[in-house]
Amino acid sequence: MNVKHIFLSITEKCNLNCVYCFEKSKRSDVMSFETAMMHIDQAINDPNTEKLTIDFMGGEPFIEFDRIKEICEAVWSKYSNKNYVFFAATNGTLVHGEIKQWLEEHHEQFICALSIDGIKEAHDINRTKSFDKIDKEFFVKMWPNVRAKTLCSKESLTYLAESVKYIHNLGFKSIDLKLAYSFDWSDKAEMAELQRQFDLLIDFYLENPEYKPASLLNIDLMELNYPNKPIKKWCTLGSETLSIDMNGDKYPCRYFQDLVRANKLTYDEMWKVDYANIHNQLKGKCTKCLVRDVCRTCYAYNLDSCGDFGVKNNYSCELSRISALSTAKLCIAKLDKKSELNADDKLIIEKAQQIINAKNSGNWFIYC
Repeated sequence: MNVKHIFLSITEKCNLNCVYCFEKSKRSDVMSFETAMMHIDQAINDPNTEKLTIDFMGGEPFIEFDRIKEICEAVWSKYSNKNYVFFAATNGTLVHGEIKQWLEEHHEQFICALSIDGIKEAHDINRTKSFDKIDKEFFVKMWPNVRAKTLCSKESLTYLAESVKYIHNLGFKSIDLKLAYSFDWSDKAEMAELQRQFDLLIDFYLENPEYKPASLLNIDLMELNYPNKPIKKWCTLGSETLSIDMNGDKYPCRYFQDLVRANKLTYDEMWKVDYANIHNQLKGKCTKCLVRDVCRTCYAYNLDSCGDFGVKNNYSCELSRISALSTAKLCIAKLDKKSELNADDKLIIEKAQQIINAKNSGNWFIYC
């Protein structure tokens, strides 16, 4: 299907001050009802769009619950026969009382993802001591198949395995796990600790096969690089995805609003970029790396931190290699339990062994 995704920056206000927040310039403005409806009307009536996700962004979006409710109920009244859904990622602290009741009534039309960083110690380090303000069971009950959104900071690293286990035990079937971009992860001791945490999680997933491994331990081994392989594009910014700021201006994604405000590029320059082929701007040794196409890439972050869409921070290398190695180890351990391997199993083992060989030899480059 031709799926489109629009992000509406309904507000930049937030009731928390998370340690890794990338939104550097928070304003007190609120998107008007008219601005939101104009962009929703355009997107929902686009003949090339078969399915639309309308994503309310913050700050914390439910600070402006009344505006969200007004928009949703107007769209539901106006478009009863279109294929669309509303979505919001939330810190959960405001989802009580009227907001909670409204979401429960509309949980099939309005989907929420909870941002939760794990056990109380980890979550409170990262998210302004907000752990006890969240009705976690409500999110599991309403949206059991929606991934929890979990970020790990340097300060919460030692709690990572325990936190992932805790989130699964709450009832979340899958976890979108990331390490916060805003930290320098180049310290070797921290990378050793990350590997130790991942090894603990490998044991956990082997003992609990009913849980889908968190995203950093569940990369697609079939995406490993090989000679002349086309570069994978990591997101649909600027094409299938658009972000609308509170004034109604369009951006390739939410991150670009801060890039323009920080004078990293102008609004006009931003729209001269060929976003459909932005992945082909990748430069340097990254192009030859075995794990190139399983290495998470944020093009806006590349520009913000390195001044170029195609240049990554060096510390992302070790993160991606540990993620790939841990996935490989988990896959091999799982398949060792099978009495008979099919052709797909054998191919996965072959790919996993490529990663292990790269780790053992120290050579992660496919042409060397």
